[in-house]
Amino acid sequence: MAIRRVSALALRIVRQFAHDRRTLGLVFVVPLLVMTILNFVLNSSTSGLTLGVVPPDGPVGEALMSQIQAELAGQGSLTVRTVARNDVDAALKDGADGVLVLPPQIGAGATVALRLEGSNPGAAQQLKGLVAQLVAGLPQQSGAGGNAAPAPPSGAVALNVSYLYGGPATRWRRSSSACSPSSSSFCSPPSHSCASAPRAPSSG
Repeated sequence: MAIRRVSALALRIVRQFAHDRRTLGLVFVVPLLVMTILNFVLNSSTSGLTLGVVPPDGPVGEALMSQIQAELAGQGSLTVRTVARNDVDAALKDGADGVLVLPPQIGAGATVALRLEGSNPGAAQQLKGLVAQLVAGLPQQSGAGGNAAPAPPSGAVALNVSYLYGGPATRWRRSSSACSPSSSSFCSPPSHSCASAPRAPSSG
């Protein structure tokens, strides 16, 4: 008897649910639309990346630039272009997501700088991962060209990351402290201007 009542109640609920189109849409259609839009937003935020490279001087730089372009050829959404040493920030403002600045003489123990535009955290993380792999093989690549001298066997290439706008720990809010990437002052990301919060007038 109890099974009959439970079955009848379940059948009634299923029939009501089947006739309620709004509930069916919220349960089945809306999640699919949300997931599709979210996938589109996440994929489009890191697609079409542009990496500028400041190569070393002379024929070593030309050979190393060719090797970098060949190594990153498999990244379909990544564009690699050469940037002049004095035009790093100008290239970032012109649309590049990051610029890899190689020293004039590459080799073990050298310091490589990665300058990121900073307004797209997803693009910044993706470029940092790609550049870290490139930097790990720079001593071997620098000695691979025919005109390049072999790199020293010991040591590693250091990578220094900086941002044009903001940074990984930047907070844009108002405070009376000084303006710095890790402080709590009010800074505008495009111009990095800083203004301390006004102090209340003292009461005597």
